[in-house]
This record gives sequence, structure tokens and C-alpha cells, in this order.
Amino acid sequence: MARAELELAEREFARARAIWERAREEVERVERHEGDRRPPPRHRPRRRLRRPSRSPATPACSASTPS
Repeated sequence: MARAELELAEREFARARAIWERAREEVERVERHEGDRRPPPRHRPRRRLRRPSRSPATPACSASTPS
């Protein structure tokens, strides 16, 4: 029984090692490709345009109201 448990543990360990190696290769591949890319351009923030202020004498609506 101990022999069967040992063989099972060895198979599980081999499977885990294979998964780990594939993941490590994937990480290395991604890191190589990221090194080839240029960093994104840095943009200056846009300046906000100021809206013209209304004078208090100017009515909100230019249409005349019937009296």
C-alpha cells in the first residue's frame, strides 16, 4: 500500500512539474515580447477651454416672449 501511495505521489509531482515548466516558459515568452515593444507615448493633458461668460444683462433666451 505504501508503494502505491509513493507511485501516485510521484505521478502527481511529475504532472505538477510539467505544468510549472509550461507556465514558466509562457512567462519568459511574454517577457521577451514585452521587451520588443516601445513604451506607450506620453500625452500632455488637454487644456480645458473656458466658455464665454454671459453678462447679467443678456437674457438666457433670445426669443421674445408674447405679452
